[in-house]
Amino acid sequence: MRIEANEANRLVKLDPARLLEGYRKRPGRQSWMASMWANGCIAATLAWVNTGDPALRQKLDYVAAELVKCQLADGYLGTYLDNDRWTRWDVWAHKYNLIGLITYMRYTGNLEPLPACRRMADLLCQTFGDQSGRRDILKAGEHVGMAPTSVLEPMVLLYRLTGEPRYLDFCKYILRAWEHPDGPKIISTLLTVKRVDKVANGKAYEMLSCLNGALEYYRTVGDPQILAACLNAWEDIVRNRLYLTGAASYGELFHDDFDLPNVANVGETCVTVIWLQFNAQLLRLTGEARFAEQLERVVLNQLLGAQRCDGSAWAITCRWRARSPTAATSTATAAFRAGRGASR
Repeated sequence: MRIEANEANRLVKLDPARLLEGYRKRPGRQSWMASMWANGCIAATLAWVNTGDPALRQKLDYVAAELVKCQLADGYLGTYLDNDRWTRWDVWAHKYNLIGLITYMRYTGNLEPLPACRRMADLLCQTFGDQSGRRDILKAGEHVGMAPTSVLEPMVLLYRLTGEPRYLDFCKYILRAWEHPDGPKIISTLLTVKRVDKVANGKAYEMLSCLNGALEYYRTVGDPQILAACLNAWEDIVRNRLYLTGAASYGELFHDDFDLPNVANVGETCVTVIWLQFNAQLLRLTGEARFAEQLERVVLNQLLGAQRCDGSAWAITCRWRARSPTAATSTATAAFRAGRGASR
């Protein structure tokens, strides 16, 4: 019922003009607005696979075709003006546009957007790199470069779809950039310190986005250190940084061991969803039940709690309130003793 309500009262009612306005008339309303089109496309595509709703498919076909029409001649498909290209969330938006279109193509079988995806990827390859004259991707976005380098995931997917070796070379460049002196050092930190709160600035959503890309890279090339780093991240989060509901982070960051207050902006829904995806990736790769257990925990106890009851909207974070710190601690302790968060 929750999935049906989300489709009927949220996805089918999304206004295509609102999703596309930042592309049709640059710049968008917000610096990260471009990713909203892609998130809507991904969600609607997966919902259509589940229901086969012809109205939703019609809307999907329309928004995919209309987005491609907004691509500039050089392959650019963001919402920034020329002077502001490749700042803040611009690469991040291209990441999501690629994921959105690749998801659409995979499930509908309509490959018409593929040339647009290749033009986006080609532009990224021509713009960023460690060759002379190219930009440093770490400086093209937020959170010690984790936001822009999370484009790793769709670049791996596009490599697998096309077999274009330049796309795999670009992925290898991103992995090298992570370990630069001013980079987030994602893999090396997780292999040595084994703590996600010590990776870059601890920003949970962007870090897990990078790790999802790393798992796609591992699936493609089989580098065992990549999988080891991701498993270290998973074990650290499960042991030290999860709320009873399966939510991770507060204030959008990973914090010190067992630093899990019950007040303020707890359990950003973006983190909940990307944590869900991370566990789904590991389950697909390993078949181990522990990842399915975390999927069940976070969906039943946290994700559904972020959804409006009629399915028409989602909360960004949970704002839990307790009458006193003692009350908050007592409630958490009682729930923990009752079964480590099996509160459904």
